[in-house]
Amino acid sequence: MNVKLKTVLSAALLSTTKSGTTLADTSDQTNVANTSVGNTYEATTDKQWMVDVDTSSTRAYSGPEMASSCTCKGGELCSPKIVITTSPGSNVVTCADEDAIKEGTGKLGIPNNMTIAVDPFMSSYIELVFTVRGIPAQNKDHILFLVYSPQTSPSPQIPTPKSPNKLALDLNAMEILAIYNIPAQQMIAASPTRLGTASPAPRTAISFHVNLDTGILPTFIQDENRAYLQAALMTKANYDAGKYDTMFLSELDTLRFVANECPPDHASIGVDEEGIMTVTDFAGNTTKTVYTTTNEAGAVHVGK
Repeated sequence: MNVKLKTVLSAALLSTTKSGTTLADTSDQTNVANTSVGNTYEATTDKQWMVDVDTSSTRAYSGPEMASSCTCKGGELCSPKIVITTSPGSNVVTCADEDAIKEGTGKLGIPNNMTIAVDPFMSSYIELVFTVRGIPAQNKDHILFLVYSPQTSPSPQIPTPKSPNKLALDLNAMEILAIYNIPAQQMIAASPTRLGTASPAPRTAISFHVNLDTGILPTFIQDENRAYLQAALMTKANYDAGKYDTMFLSELDTLRFVANECPPDHASIGVDEEGIMTVTDFAGNTTKTVYTTTNEAGAVHVGK
């Protein structure tokens, strides 16, 4: 058992679970986890829409390479491929250059190395949305957590032999952005049809909306600090037993913060406080401007 990780996660659970609820009662629970980067205020399983800045088209991000519903003996996960995507909430612009998109996750090139442009002295709400994708339905309760650290470790500080991705964060500086219970899901096999047969194990995307701390953002920008993020998934039984070597980890994502505008030669997606989403290409030309609406869970959708 890693005592440091157990202590951090246990503290996060105490601060994020509302009074009178349990880990099994989080399907509509609001989480509030204070960190030096921001406050997580909502978790939702609503599908997020991503914008492909190369073609200016809007599409749902999915695909077999993004997830696996493989299950080992006893209902344990084999090798689910969970990934993080970062999208802008209110008053945020996400930026990426061509190299970041080419090296990104999946065929759409969702960047793992992004620049976040914000007004560091803005008093109104500043939000980022982190979506963890590729979570397969399972017949056991699971724990999902999103963690960040301002520094990485040269070697994994916790071995995770079953996970294709390894822990890259420095545990000594790690903080919990979000932690969420995923109750066991009943999987009912569908009958074959002339069109095809549906998998009995659907895949879920869970989004965490993070209110950035405007008190710390100027320091992050001035010192050129980085925020390194990973998501981790494990059964609740293994979590309770401290068996952190059973975690399945996402890729490592890197965020850096800049003031007001994206660097040159970066494509961008931004949302202002009026809900207007603007997409630019690598030359800074606006390729799409759309109005977005916000549903009751706080997820951003592309409107007409």
